[in-house]
Amino acid sequence: MNDPCGPLYDPATQNYHLYYQVQPAYVQWGNISWGHAISKDMIFWEDVTSWQGYDYITLVPGVGNNHSVLGVFTGSTLPIPVTNNITNRTITTIYTSVKYLPISWSGPYIKGSETQSLAVSYDGGVTFQQHVNNPILASPPEGMDITGWRDPKFEQWPEMDIVLYGSDQGHYYMTISSGIRDVGPRLLLYQTSANDLTNWTYLGPLVSVPGNYTLNQNWSGSLGYNFEVSNVFSLLEKAADGGDNQTVHIFASLGTEGGNTILHLSPQWSVWIKGNLIKTSNFSAIMNIIASGVADWGDTYALNSFYDPKEDRRIFYGWVKEAHKNYGQRAFGYNGQITLPREVFVQVYKNVVNIHECFSQPGPWTLIPNVNGTYTWKTLGIRPINEVIKLRQNSTFVSLMPQTFNQTTEFSSFNFSSCSFEMKATINISFNATGGFVFRRSSNGLEYTTLIYDPVSEYLILNRTYSSLIKEFDHTVTTTTATTATITTTTTTTTTTITTTTTTTTTTTTSTTTTTTTTTTTTTTTTTTTTTTTTTTTSTTTTTTTTTTTTITTTTTTTTTTTSTTTTTTTTTTTTTTTTTTTTTTTTTTTSTTTTTTTTTTTTTTTTTTTTTTTTTTTTTTTTTTTTTTTTTTTTTTTTTTKTTTTSTTSSSTSTTSTTNIPPPKMPPNYHHLVQQIPRIPSLYGAGQLVVDVVVVVVVVVGVVIVVVVVVVVVVMVAHSAEK
Repeated sequence: MNDPCGPLYDPATQNYHLYYQVQPAYVQWGNISWGHAISKDMIFWEDVTSWQGYDYITLVPGVGNNHSVLGVFTGSTLPIPVTNNITNRTITTIYTSVKYLPISWSGPYIKGSETQSLAVSYDGGVTFQQHVNNPILASPPEGMDITGWRDPKFEQWPEMDIVLYGSDQGHYYMTISSGIRDVGPRLLLYQTSANDLTNWTYLGPLVSVPGNYTLNQNWSGSLGYNFEVSNVFSLLEKAADGGDNQTVHIFASLGTEGGNTILHLSPQWSVWIKGNLIKTSNFSAIMNIIASGVADWGDTYALNSFYDPKEDRRIFYGWVKEAHKNYGQRAFGYNGQITLPREVFVQVYKNVVNIHECFSQPGPWTLIPNVNGTYTWKTLGIRPINEVIKLRQNSTFVSLMPQTFNQTTEFSSFNFSSCSFEMKATINISFNATGGFVFRRSSNGLEYTTLIYDPVSEYLILNRTYSSLIKEFDHTVTTTTATTATITTTTTTTTTTITTTTTTTTTTTTSTTTTTTTTTTTTTTTTTTTTTTTTTTTSTTTTTTTTTTTTITTTTTTTTTTTSTTTTTTTTTTTTTTTTTTTTTTTTTTTSTTTTTTTTTTTTTTTTTTTTTTTTTTTTTTTTTTTTTTTTTTTTTTTTTTKTTTTSTTSSSTSTTSTTNIPPPKMPPNYHHLVQQIPRIPSLYGAGQLVVDVVVVVVVVVGVVIVVVVVVVVVVMVAHSAEK
């Protein structure tokens, strides 16, 4: 599952609805459909109509709409009729219908690949009927070399009506996420009357910025080159959050593609902007950005929102990507999750002192100077909805006494074990020290996750380097910079932490040097040096270096031959010669695979897997050959662990294999719509993809038949010639 689509509250049934993108038959992206669940409180959900089979699928590619044969992408949903001619209560959704793939902001855009379609439900959102005039929007505006055109979001917007008409006219406005190639992202604005949701007029770009634009590199994130799943909404200041109950603010949340990765691990950002609406000469409006921030510094993407009239609040859902890649996803049998519901609101702080002069630059805030030299500080607040208290009903509360630690390796247990908990803590750290917590630490200390605060660099660091021993786990380090502003009142002083994120760049270098003498003893020295360098925009550099030196000495004799060998170079994995049997890897004694990357004087071995070979015999030898400029040194290495029913023997010799944990590559800019290029089982495809696969199979079968016929003819001719 991935993007949340069309969350809403239906007053007629008092149900909350959550639609979401889903691959019904597999754990990786493709055949995108819409799943559906309902809830009374947004905490406990039920699949509609059940989770089994395809029962929970609401919108399916190609069903009733030949423009969506390859996917039903994200959209929005409201409990309203399509036209004023329909008097009964209905639920209407507008979504992106996909006819051609692949779709990527960084690649050529196929004209007609994305259109906007409408479907309506008359049974409370359980089933939908496609509109007879689909697609209701067949193409983007003329003359635009777009990078994408999808994820429609429509609502009534009184504030825009006031800007354009001077009063609330009841119009519906729709934004479609887009971008112009080699120029920058665009949020396109459309309008229609309340009487007909099928007849939309393009007004112009509401948000228009250069590529990779940022209001503040340290605080605001990157707007990239293409928008996805964008929402525009208005929020009223509330007294409970420090506001005046009068001022209305205009915000937009944006999923951005192709952004810089200086302060973020992925080029896909979840950001928000605040702006003023300015009427233009062509009877449209633009949003002038005055503040911008990051909605989520982690892996959350595709934030989608709705207005909850029941509690007068705006709720956001997001898609959380999995830390387990490929292998882990297939092993678990699921992929993706939806966040807890989050309320967004206007947070107002008064009497803020600008102690670090950070308010001299724009960022995720707007400021009003006060006569006493302080500021009234406003930003977009994000918090879990109040209903999540229900998740704590059966909780166990643990209170720990204050403790003092003087060593960096000293640990103290929480004295409880849980996969899910909420913690509140106060840490007093000296200026030249760091402090934090270690979570989910295994008994052998090989697996753990750390959350550390460094007061010198003002970094809050979430380190997942050792979170899992599973290969392909996303071993990333997230670093958040935190600058403090002091809020003063007549009686108390409170410290507010404003949080942003930067990326820690980790460079791992592994060198294996083999020294051969003419005596009967060969000494192999392996030196592994790991240096982690973290650089901030404030020019503070934190360097941690760990050096481990291992010397292995054997009594075997090094044999010099004159036979040259072939060296295979790779930077991903090392694979010995294997069979295709179920679980047994068989290594022969006549072949060798050496994976090396050679520099001027050092042979560097880089791999993401272990080179230990498990065999089913008691004697197996792996031969590793290393060449130099003048001679070839063949070293017989037995690093094979032999497992039998009676004994286990491990041998090592003069060749040392050094394994370095290299972080997986960062997600490509087109990750969101990339995986459709990965071959899959035909039965897991959508209708259009399945037809292509059937054609391919037929062509292959016909080719095989032709080859067989030709062979038979040749054999008959040869036999006939022999008879003559």
